[in-house]
Amino acid sequence: MVTAITRFKLPENVNIEEVKRSFLEVAPKFRGVEGLIRKQFIVSGNGSEGGGIYLWHDRASAERFLNEVVVRMIEEAYHVTPTVEFFDTAVVVDNETGEILT
Repeated sequence: MVTAITRFKLPENVNIEEVKRSFLEVAPKFRGVEGLIRKQFIVSGNGSEGGGIYLWHDRASAERFLNEVVVRMIEEAYHVTPTVEFFDTAVVVDNETGEILT
């Protein structure tokens, strides 16, 4: 498994509730994406940054979707290019399902 983290600056004086609404609007686009297990939309406490945390089955799927879809989506919505970091994910503890994934 692979975890990818995207981060990007939000415009100054952005309304955090509007950002959260925009995240909710695009959330359905992440359903059924090949290789994607889970996606979280995140906003920093002071509202200066937004981003996403993704759990993928493999890096190839992550790179393809993030580069072809997500980066463009963020650039269009916020006029900035996000950073993207990848991490090997050794173990996931899921307290909702009671599972430990490897």
